[in-house]
Amino acid sequence: MIWTSEHGSPADWIAFATDLTPFWYFRSCRREGLGWLQKALNLLDGIDGGANLSPFLRARVHLLVTWVLEESPEAIVHAERALAIARDHNDTEGERMALQMLTIALSHQGAYEEAMKVGLEALPLLEEAGLLAWAADCKYEIGLAAFGLGDLDRAVVMLEHAVAEHRRHDDPYGAGMAITGLGLLAVDAQDFDRSAALFREAITTWVTLGTMEGLTEAVAGVGALARATGHAEAAARFFGAASGLAETMGYVHRLPERARFDADVAALQATLDDRTFTAATAAGRAAPLHDILLEATSFQPSSLSSRGGPAQSAQATPGSAALTGLTARELDVLRLLMDGLRDREIAERLGTSPKTAMRHVANIFAKMGVQSRTQAAHRGREAGLLPADDATP
Repeated sequence: MIWTSEHGSPADWIAFATDLTPFWYFRSCRREGLGWLQKALNLLDGIDGGANLSPFLRARVHLLVTWVLEESPEAIVHAERALAIARDHNDTEGERMALQMLTIALSHQGAYEEAMKVGLEALPLLEEAGLLAWAADCKYEIGLAAFGLGDLDRAVVMLEHAVAEHRRHDDPYGAGMAITGLGLLAVDAQDFDRSAALFREAITTWVTLGTMEGLTEAVAGVGALARATGHAEAAARFFGAASGLAETMGYVHRLPERARFDADVAALQATLDDRTFTAATAAGRAAPLHDILLEATSFQPSSLSSRGGPAQSAQATPGSAALTGLTARELDVLRLLMDGLRDREIAERLGTSPKTAMRHVANIFAKMGVQSRTQAAHRGREAGLLPADDATP
């Protein structure tokens, strides 16, 4: 890019920048891409207002800026400019693309009714032109607009169509976006097992593609699932992790999901005391990504106790070997954990801080090879360890 900007023609440089935009978008480099596209816009304005460049190239720059900006109100302006250029030059292909991007930009700003209207205008144009992958994207956007309007049945139908068509066209990114949306819709439908399965599939897709924005959405979705199933601390960890990932990339959750996640976090703050909420979100932010993804993909609502964490599919090995390596203090913590005490309650019982109790619990999980309090308690019982209350004379 630097060499082309210094030695190539303005048109060549702008074309190169637009060609690289999909890489920036899909490989989680959107801030870098936006910087180059902004330079392209500045260059357009400096070349007789772009008059000497082809209308196609001018419109394309505005479309790609819309794509990368997405969550910004400016995206609507750029999409409308691209649409105007296309219509001024009778560019039907450009008009179809601009309508699609305008649908995305409007939905991101919460203008769901207008997004629905524009999307329904774009969809038949895309299908008639045989642009079926774009049509699948359009159905996804219409589905999200329906979600934002509270029409959950229509949202599910449109997203399921989008998943099927993206799979038919071997587009894992598009399928992943729709699957993530369906996971959140399943939470609202209280179909929690289906939601967990959809989020597992979404996370696997995003890991394979290396798309951090998608992972951020899916992890936050599992946070919504955890809150809906009564696991407030786990939910706070997931939302903390998602928030940390988003801040690292300068990413903002899109609407309508963002409004839903904000409401979930507010509900968690009302449910948990300040210290517990802060500690849980901080733990999520500090946790290695691998650990968060393991916890998220292990989450099985139907097999969770009211106090437990995510279930693990692997079977535990019974016997005293499960306790090998635990210190005397860790054994004390495990006994209290078996009584169902949370970290704050364990800290009060042992006269230590919640942070120290949390660290002991983390060490127990690591040494026992488990992923939840329920598993740790189960293996402790299998090894013959008595809960603290039972062990007290």
